[in-house]
Amino acid sequence: MHFQSITLRVCSVAGWALLLLVTVSAQESKINMSDGIGLVANGKANLKDIGLTAYPGARTYKDKDDDSSAATLGMWGPSMGIRLSVMRFESSDSPEKIAAFYRKELARYGKVLDCSDPNAPRGKEGTELTCEDEKPKDGEQTFKAGTKKNQHLVGVERKDGMTRFQLVHLETKGTD
Repeated sequence: MHFQSITLRVCSVAGWALLLLVTVSAQESKINMSDGIGLVANGKANLKDIGLTAYPGARTYKDKDDDSSAATLGMWGPSMGIRLSVMRFESSDSPEKIAAFYRKELARYGKVLDCSDPNAPRGKEGTELTCEDEKPKDGEQTFKAGTKKNQHLVGVERKDGMTRFQLVHLETKGTD
């Protein structure tokens, strides 16, 4: 009986520590994966996190009222980590116009890959950024730029008379 009580107390303390870590990390505006151990999961991201500018006149978009138009997820330790920031927008402009805007934006990070192109590089080996598992459906476009460890992605599609697009920033360390 005494052992169970101690175990519950230790689990409770560990749980509160984890909750505190998540709460502190969620309030941070800048997540630095080189700082010890961390975990973040929240419905917040901003254009600074993503590293791209907003398309002129676009507004944030969410599928459902209780959904979020942005999110940041991440966990890291001394030798490895991952952080994903996503923002969703919509505009009445054409997908082609929005895609052209973001191709220019992504060019800041290097060669822009059009993963909608069946001839885009798909290999997983090496250090070059590729489209790997990105296989947009008909009518969708996906663009990538950066490195395997620091990628910027834009997905564009036409739906319900609007052009909806996602801006994504994916950072990893110590992972393949």
